[in-house]
Amino acid sequence: MINKLKISVVFLLTGNWSFLRMAKDDKFKEALGNRLRSLRLDAGFTLVELAEKSGVSYRTIIDIEKADTRPSVEVIRLLCNALKYPLPDFFKFKY
Repeated sequence: MINKLKISVVFLLTGNWSFLRMAKDDKFKEALGNRLRSLRLDAGFTLVELAEKSGVSYRTIIDIEKADTRPSVEVIRLLCNALKYPLPDFFKFKY
């Protein structure tokens, strides 16, 4: 009930439902970043090592892990290759 009330109040204040999509996108980016960090640490890589092995910039990896960006599938593929982790399995997480 409280969540519905909060959603209604935000809509009344903004007149816009797009905040719901943004909230879901933020949760996805956070889950994706947590997934990458977990796999990187499990593989024993530092941020610098993963950047060197994948060809993805250090800054991009940090931004993904901090949920500041939504990477392309190509970037995820490069990271998975460096981590020796199957790309289809990377996306098996809940958000």
